[in-house]
Amino acid sequence: MLVEGSDHARPARLAASVLRLIAAPFEIRGKQVQITGSIGIALNGPGVASAEELVRNADLAMSAAKSQGKGQSELYQGRMHREALRRLDLKAALESAIADERLEVHYQPIVRLSDGLITGFEALLRWFGDDDEPVPMDEVIPIAEESGLIVQIGRIVLQRACAQARLWQMDPSTAGIDIAVNVSAWQLESGSLLADVRAALQESGLPPSSLIVEMTESALIKENLPTIRALRELRALGVRLALDDFGTGYSSLSHLRQFPIDILKIDRTFVASVARRREGALVRSIIDLGRTMNVAIIAEGIETAAQADELEAMECTLGQGFYFGRAVPAEAVGELLTIGRLPARPARRPRARSA
Repeated sequence: MLVEGSDHARPARLAASVLRLIAAPFEIRGKQVQITGSIGIALNGPGVASAEELVRNADLAMSAAKSQGKGQSELYQGRMHREALRRLDLKAALESAIADERLEVHYQPIVRLSDGLITGFEALLRWFGDDDEPVPMDEVIPIAEESGLIVQIGRIVLQRACAQARLWQMDPSTAGIDIAVNVSAWQLESGSLLADVRAALQESGLPPSSLIVEMTESALIKENLPTIRALRELRALGVRLALDDFGTGYSSLSHLRQFPIDILKIDRTFVASVARRREGALVRSIIDLGRTMNVAIIAEGIETAAQADELEAMECTLGQGFYFGRAVPAEAVGELLTIGRLPARPARRPRARSA
């Protein structure tokens, strides 16, 4: 839509009106339907060389509006073009890293809070650039999802993690080690996740019960049939399912009812302030919920001994975080497994649960 005139506020007002009209519910064959739209706004003026550039700017603004959620409009800013170029560069570098096998998998220990015994590891993607500096994952994952590379990357992490876990299990002293692998909504909806899991388990020889597939609540928010089917098929295979970042704002209880979840991971934001009354009560309620539903609980983001002690007092069984260890390459895990307990916390008598 082309809007003429010198009033730069007019396009924003018009966009708001259009979005309201689009969002108005209507009926199709007796059923009420509601849709939303996204609008990008670009202003002509100095620095805009052609009509093509003006349309490109509007398209970039529309992409920014989509990233903000449903029913939004955004005005083009120069930084949007710079960010688009950076995303293109990052995508090309990521494709090269995949082709050259430069992506790495690091492993963070999951421990039993009562004594620090290592029970498993979470496999985490790492990528180091040409300067050997880590590329932030909060930049990499969105690019991988936008480009569709996330499915290929997820397959790589899954294969390496299962193979590595099986190697650890071949040592009798670490035969019970589990491995947790994160999957995104894109992988759940791709239709290839079940086949990828089957292939990774078959190639590695890892027992299905030793693999934990983790997903965030946001990955389940659509509750569509392909996602439900994929999770149920994974569960039927013997793989365990974990719900990450539990309690961070989505329909948590609905997800527990709808999906076959085995493990809840308490979000690190609650763990960071677990000593406070409100957050502590919330954490305790999640632990009690898990016990009632026979679901295991893992507390994420434990950074201090005080947090570990507080969670143990609440009868939370498992935890992970910097207090026990950061994610490290596979070759460094051997030393952790030799120690066996992180940190070297003596086994303690279980505490009586308060009334």
